[in-house]
Amino acid sequence: MFSDQIAKEIKCVAPFLAPFIKTCCIYFILELKQPSIFHATIKVLPIISLIVFVSWVQRSHSNVYNKWILMGLIFGGIGDVSLVWQETHMNFFLLGASSFAIGHICYFTGFGFRPFGVKEFIFTAVTSIVIFGNLYPHLQPPIMAVFLTTYACLIGIMWWRATARFNLQGDIPWRKIYAAVGATCFVISDTSLTINKFCFPVPYEKEVIMVSYYLAQMCLALSVINSRVIVKDNRKEFDIDKHPVHTQHVNEDEPLKKHVLRLKKET
Repeated sequence: MFSDQIAKEIKCVAPFLAPFIKTCCIYFILELKQPSIFHATIKVLPIISLIVFVSWVQRSHSNVYNKWILMGLIFGGIGDVSLVWQETHMNFFLLGASSFAIGHICYFTGFGFRPFGVKEFIFTAVTSIVIFGNLYPHLQPPIMAVFLTTYACLIGIMWWRATARFNLQGDIPWRKIYAAVGATCFVISDTSLTINKFCFPVPYEKEVIMVSYYLAQMCLALSVINSRVIVKDNRKEFDIDKHPVHTQHVNEDEPLKKHVLRLKKET
């Protein structure tokens, strides 16, 4: 059953990934090293393709979750461009990291804070503390240590909120899997970047940092496909993702509350 669902999911997302994969290949093939407008453009093209994809989904199926993911991608693109010049001046690194920090806020706002996920909170908090605790002594100057501590807290929250939504009950919850995998890859990418910049050179740093980063943004973008719709009614939630008809198109002329009530009757 799972293999059939995986095959269907691949068929569903493959057409959307073509521009992203092509632009990623261009970036790695060119092997650009010197900071320039051309370098920044090539580097951000994969993220632009994801922004276009999420914008298209948002126009077809507008909801708050999609908007937050779109905003996160936009700030990620700004961060990408800024980091191209990070070796020329520390301010570009700070600008890039700030943009990504705002992107993480957008992501975890979109994920929401329910369910709380106690186990996920403990796991991500302990792991983040261990990782950052080993990196902290290498962060100089002191203002950088303060700045990156704040950043680490934000990406840790994003990681926690993405994994707290993850479960494997019933049908495969692809959108939540994408979000969890994307957040985890983001942590791997940023940890590798920090080690490479402040501690010691990471072998194949470009491949390790950028592959995990592009994979992270791709998964977060894919999490908007058939995004969940939650309607609060007398302090209860009805999650369309948990029902077999969640892929039905929502009639834009039909009030959302009525649509959900109709789905309840049908299921």
